[in-house]
Amino acid sequence: MDQFESFETVEDLLSAESFLTYCSGTDHVVSAQWENWMRAFPEKKLLVAQAKQLLIATLVEMDDETAHLDELRNRLSAEKKLSHRPHPGRRGPGESDQKTESSDHVNPGRQGTSSGPNASFIMKLALAASLAILFTCILVFKPFQSENDYRHISTDKVMWVYLPDSSLMILNKGTSVRYSVQTTPTGAAAENDQVLKIHLDQGEAFFRVKEGTGTSLMIQTATGLVVEDIGTEFSVKSYQELAEEAIQVQNGLVNVTRKDSEQPVRLERNQALRIDKESGEHTWSKADRLSTSGWTTGNVALYDVRFDEVAAALGNTFDREILLSDPQLAGLRVTMLFKTSQELEDILKTLSVIYNLNALYEDGTVTITFNEESR
Repeated sequence: MDQFESFETVEDLLSAESFLTYCSGTDHVVSAQWENWMRAFPEKKLLVAQAKQLLIATLVEMDDETAHLDELRNRLSAEKKLSHRPHPGRRGPGESDQKTESSDHVNPGRQGTSSGPNASFIMKLALAASLAILFTCILVFKPFQSENDYRHISTDKVMWVYLPDSSLMILNKGTSVRYSVQTTPTGAAAENDQVLKIHLDQGEAFFRVKEGTGTSLMIQTATGLVVEDIGTEFSVKSYQELAEEAIQVQNGLVNVTRKDSEQPVRLERNQALRIDKESGEHTWSKADRLSTSGWTTGNVALYDVRFDEVAAALGNTFDREILLSDPQLAGLRVTMLFKTSQELEDILKTLSVIYNLNALYEDGTVTITFNEESR
């Protein structure tokens, strides 16, 4: 596998057909080849994470990540055919040598540099991604130097982030997280060699965990609530202004533990757990793909939640301050679904009819009150 060491830059990876296939997740054989390559060359994991992050930064506004990665692959392939002179191809897992004739001198220990329209496109892609990183506060990757070397991310929009173990973390607007990779103590009864510890200081995050990486995932909220992944897709919500924290499982299993409780609670597929921050009381409810990760594609589903969570979700989505005039209104249990493409006024009209409410608009804020005639 020494021949794959030629990947030295992000541009090298973006030029490789098999890497784009790996990112799209459509070919399990190619994915396995890349995972084996990264296990053989662990120092390349950071480079792969950076390349993935650039792709996500470029495609983050698109609804169907897989389809647009395929579109990107086709475009790269078409631009390669337009090149006036061939150049040595970079080999990745599953790719064979390409014998080409060129007058350029190539260092045998390193593949040559791309030229022609394809190189221009790659540079444009990298530039666009870099600008996206700058303006959306996407994480700048660098090797972890110690267990206290945390990476910080805060975002004012929905953001896709690939973690060092290639797991996917999607952050909702207004979310702030810190994370680091920590080594499992010698002799500890753990299945994995490392723990990726994520502190969710504020907000909501969805996780799609990569299996078989030798790294386990643990999320801790500001209240001390701990969520441990057991190979799954799930979300964690913990906003400072909300009375409840929520964990929803889309696939797989997670263990949830409060700091004052020794016995973890296990959640399975399509289960949700809401925990009162003050009392510690928890409520079970259903979960599905919409409630767990629908907000990543513009669909927000809230099942049996307090009304203050509804107000926060609407305010976060539409950048409006939504106030509740009555403390009893905050505790009202609500189930609703809305799209981010809808008008806020239309959503509030529907809520007003169903729950006998009034919405008052003034100076950029919305105040919601009970309809006095219905009380």
